[in-house]
Amino acid sequence: MRLSLNTGLNNSNERTIFLWIISMLLPLLIVKSLDFPVNVDELLHYPHAEKVIEWYHTAGADTSCLDTPFSNLKYYGQSVDNLSALINSWIKPVNEYTIRHIIGAFFGWLLVLFTALTAREITGRYRTAIGAGILILLIPSLMGQYCNNLKDIPFAAGYAFAIFSLIRFIRHLPKVPWKYSLQLAVSIAFLISVRVGGLILFPYLFLFLLLWVLIQRDFDLFSPAKRRDLLRLLLQLSVIVILGYLGGLIFWPYGLNNPITHPLESLSLMEHYSISIRQIFQGNWIWSTSLPGYYLLVWMMISIPEIILLGLLFYLLSFVKRPDRFSLYEFIILFVFLFPLIYVILIDSNLYSGWRQMYFLAVPLVILSVLGIERILALLNSRRAMLTSLSVLLVIAAMLPVLHYFRYPDTSYIYFNQMSGGNKNAWSDFEYDYYWHGMKKAAEWFDENIPEDGTTKTIASNFDVMVYFHHRPDIKFKYVHFSQRSKVQWDYGIFGANYIHPLRLKNNTWEPGHIQEIIMDTHNPLALIIKRKNSDDFQGINSAKAGNYQEAIPFLSEAISDDANNYVLYEYLAASYYYLMRKEDCLATIKQGRKIHPRSDRLNMIAAQLEYDSGDYNAALQVCLEIIDYNSKYIDIVPLLIACYEKTGDEKMALRLRKKYNLVK
Repeated sequence: MRLSLNTGLNNSNERTIFLWIISMLLPLLIVKSLDFPVNVDELLHYPHAEKVIEWYHTAGADTSCLDTPFSNLKYYGQSVDNLSALINSWIKPVNEYTIRHIIGAFFGWLLVLFTALTAREITGRYRTAIGAGILILLIPSLMGQYCNNLKDIPFAAGYAFAIFSLIRFIRHLPKVPWKYSLQLAVSIAFLISVRVGGLILFPYLFLFLLLWVLIQRDFDLFSPAKRRDLLRLLLQLSVIVILGYLGGLIFWPYGLNNPITHPLESLSLMEHYSISIRQIFQGNWIWSTSLPGYYLLVWMMISIPEIILLGLLFYLLSFVKRPDRFSLYEFIILFVFLFPLIYVILIDSNLYSGWRQMYFLAVPLVILSVLGIERILALLNSRRAMLTSLSVLLVIAAMLPVLHYFRYPDTSYIYFNQMSGGNKNAWSDFEYDYYWHGMKKAAEWFDENIPEDGTTKTIASNFDVMVYFHHRPDIKFKYVHFSQRSKVQWDYGIFGANYIHPLRLKNNTWEPGHIQEIIMDTHNPLALIIKRKNSDDFQGINSAKAGNYQEAIPFLSEAISDDANNYVLYEYLAASYYYLMRKEDCLATIKQGRKIHPRSDRLNMIAAQLEYDSGDYNAALQVCLEIIDYNSKYIDIVPLLIACYEKTGDEKMALRLRKKYNLVK
């Protein structure tokens, strides 16, 4: 196979159609963004962006944006988040998220635009551009968060812009016009400003430049006649590297503080992100740092529409059949798709919440897919029956995500293709509404059905619902995890159906008592609204925490009768019985609680403690090992585990654990 540089660029009347489509798309995206859900990451990134703006306003005196020990947000460039905070600081809107979403819509539009333009750059045909633009719009998991995900979507847009600029630069070698050099520098700077992973464009540039040199066998860069061109090219490359790198740091305080060390530190951290989040994957509940290497591939296969996967298959088949049609620019597209995909798998990057951190791969993916579709249609052009059948199949496949958008306007990003069984079958097997879009409908239901009546209402939630209640002075908010809701006082609860063990979802042992409404997406629950009947659960837990176990038992028992699926109540009740040395009652409570939540760490730890107390150290050790094997972060079990090892004669393992967890004997 020989890489070809010739792609036969040409113009056609398709340009007019393309311009009409792309021009109409922007206002449509902006209008849709005006009533878009707020996602859970916005609640974290937007306040940080406001701190970044203060860092600039105070000339670096306010360093709060650099103090992010838990969120690690200082390592993000997040320039688009910062832009939204800057504009909001000027115009001071009633709802700052409206402006964020308008800005996000613009970058969502840029993603479509530059993906389409890159496709056109490959073939020279605007119909390829139209096809690529349509295909990327047909990825609900991506476009379903086009305006409220101001990290992954702008990064994907920047990736499209950078690849487009890179191909233009390579195409005009060796005498590249300065406008294309500056365009490439700007695109790289923007990409780095969103996420430090944009540094990958520098090795891309030099790799493809070397490949171009190897293809041009008769081109002697070091000949006297070409020396001037070489010096010009070296100058352009220097400008691209310097402007691209430093330009990417302009809106990134942590990067500016140390332009060499900090970006490299951030890149290392992003490759192996330390924050671990429990994820439902293939029916299991796994810490994201322990997810299998095939996690990314599985998520892409189940959430990318069949039409795109089919197009990719057609492309691969056409490549095998006609490798002579493979141009350098196609190789670039194929490489910028496969290299990051393989790289993050090989280094075992910490990915979670679907494949959103890798959404930029959608850019080369849809370009390859549309090339495959074009080629298979051209191949069948003389076979009318087969051409008609395939065309009908493609239209039907394209309609599946289109219908999904209409059915689920707020939660369209929750998309599982028909090949995987669809949304209905994904429930409890994979993360579902991981961006909490369903909370918008839950808040709207509450606003409509529980209006102001002169009394103050305290809402507990695992999501900051106040973003939907700016107009409700009667509402107070308390943040609490769904499973820990009994530990705080509240009147109503609005909870997303998130971070719940898949076994509880499958067995339907997760729904609380006194549900007012469950927000569904036709098939599966997204959120629920509950009303608190009394505070027995709260009082029982507080009594148990205070050591008043006898007092806690009747409160907890009564609370369980009202909220039978609240496994935390069983944990406190079992602990109360244990400390009162009522072993039989404790065992009965553990047994009942395990029916609700078989993997409750605390219930199983109490069971292990009972085995230990009875002298069955091997049985206790076995339970401890099962707990730590399933939840490696449950360090409360470590002292008992050490004690079990000591009692069973494994002093070496006990000492190793003491050193690991700094537990001096």
